[in-house]
Amino acid sequence: YIQFTKFGIVIFVLLTGLAGYGVGYQSETVFNFVHLAKTLLGLFFLSSGKILWNILLGKDGPHFSSSVTCLERWSYYYLLGSLAASLFWLCAGTLGVLNIYTAGILCVLGIALFAFDFMRNKIIQDLNKSFNLWKNETSLKEKSLFIALLTVLVAFSITSVQSQVYSDTLLTHLSLPNFYIQHGRVFCYPCNIYTYFPQNTEMLVMWPLLLKSEVAAALLMIGFLSALAFFLLGFIQRISSNIFSFSFALIVITTPAISWFSTTIKNDFPSAVFLFAHYLLLIEGLDRQDTDPSLSKNLLLLSGLCAGGAIGHKLTAAIPALISGAIIGTLCLKSRTGFKLTGYFLIGSF
Repeated sequence: YIQFTKFGIVIFVLLTGLAGYGVGYQSETVFNFVHLAKTLLGLFFLSSGKILWNILLGKDGPHFSSSVTCLERWSYYYLLGSLAASLFWLCAGTLGVLNIYTAGILCVLGIALFAFDFMRNKIIQDLNKSFNLWKNETSLKEKSLFIALLTVLVAFSITSVQSQVYSDTLLTHLSLPNFYIQHGRVFCYPCNIYTYFPQNTEMLVMWPLLLKSEVAAALLMIGFLSALAFFLLGFIQRISSNIFSFSFALIVITTPAISWFSTTIKNDFPSAVFLFAHYLLLIEGLDRQDTDPSLSKNLLLLSGLCAGGAIGHKLTAAIPALISGAIIGTLCLKSRTGFKLTGYFLIGSF
């Protein structure tokens, strides 16, 4: 996308907008050509702004660095950790050991591992170094935007104390874990079709519910929101300025759709964050298939893990995951390692 000409970018955006309009059009709605024309004209205006492009990305265009930022690494740690926790509770539920003691032991073990890793990697020294650099070398605008971003994340986390009222949350994402807890195990129930679906969200929520804390279950969603914000910050910082990255992340996480789904216990938002991480890793892996095949293999394996995590939260994510697998196979068809790279991606997804 970055290598497109400006004309190519405009055509790409217009075709994408037209496809989205067609897919989202409801048959019972009267078609309004003026509304479609306004939509396409608005997209044309936004996508053809050469002045805005130069201001945000610089006249020479974006330059990708080869390193993943610390913020992105923390986000990947959270996603992979949640994936491991979901698998653990699925196994524990299958074995019939759903109780407060198992949940408490897992909490203690997790805190111990975190403390060990915290001390081994000298995270305190790194945080102090980063804080001093931020305090002494960043501009007032960057500090203000960073503080605003943290304020929004903290403000959203406060909403976790409120009662959950969304229908899907009450009918599925909270009721299923409670159902499993009452029976002491995870099993398929013929009278509830959702017991046959992937249930990463329910497995994660079951952990805090075993500890009698619905607030902690809601905070899990805030963790995914923070991961998304860090992904956006890290990715945009590699192609543009810090001011633009903070502004972009702040705008995205305060949109109504993101703010709503990140403060509600529901599977859509975790699945979307996993898919976003999958695309980031997929792009990096494909870019390095010629220069560093070993790293490309690992990145595509992680991309597959994130795609599998998205499917685990919501089954509809299988469609973009399959498309990604087809893209990898098509792009790598001419190389000898093409099928291997596709295999690593599919293994990770499985």
